[in-house]
Order: sequence, then C-alpha cells, then structure tokens
Amino acid sequence: MPVSSQFEIEPLILQVINSLALAGLKTVSDETIMAGVNNPSKLLPAVILFSGDGQYSQGVDGSVQTETQFWQISVMVKHVNNTATQTTASEAGSFMTPILNALVGNQINANFAPLEIVERPVANYSEGFAEFPVILKTSFDVGAGA
Repeated sequence: MPVSSQFEIEPLILQVINSLALAGLKTVSDETIMAGVNNPSKLLPAVILFSGDGQYSQGVDGSVQTETQFWQISVMVKHVNNTATQTTASEAGSFMTPILNALVGNQINANFAPLEIVERPVANYSEGFAEFPVILKTSFDVGAGA
C-alpha cells in the first residue's frame, strides 16, 4: 500500500491520544490551534502535536529512499503550586506517560515504522503554564519501488 500523504500519520497520532480519554485533558490538537493564540491558558491542560523536519536517506535516482519524520508532542499545563502532593512536572507527567505508552513502539500505520522517542527537550516554564515536549520519530519508504 503506497503512502498517500507524507503527513497522513498526524491524524492517527491525534486519534490515539484522543482514544485514551485522559481525565482532565481539555485540548488535543495539532499545532494549528496555537496559531494566533495570545493566551494558551484557556486551552490547558493540552496536548499539542507539532510536525517536525524530515530527513531522507541517500539513494540512487528512482530507487527507494526512506524519509524519517520527526513529531513533537507537547503537554502544556497550568502551574501547580501544591508541592507537597503535586508539581507542575508531575501534572504534565500524568498526561505524558499514558500517551507515550500508547504511541512508542507501536506501528499505527502499516506504511510507517513504529514511533520511537529520540529526545526530551528541557521543559519551558512560562508565565502561568509550562510546556513539556518529547520528540518522536518514524520513517517510511518513498520512491518508485516503495
């Protein structure tokens, strides 16, 4: 089965996250929802999927190449001030852990390799909320013989 779109996996990733029905999670969306938003706190807690860059393997003209795609999942939560029982990071972790358990190592489309974690960048603490990103990757074959 040929790949019909380079980004066809995006709605599938969002579908997996939505199917978890995580209690308290208000927003699951792609990066489009963030365009023009001055105050993201109204969306929180949120899981936002950002498309990343792609890398192609070296190949001979007309032969099969592999594209590696990178995706960033960001869990965004309001700051939690009760450090005796919960922190901002632990609040984000309560969403991120089941999401990664559902995605990592799973092949959610027959054309794409299973998703894997490649990086966990430092969290970004902003006024009123924090963002916790994880970078995933997958790959698929492209070209005449794919």
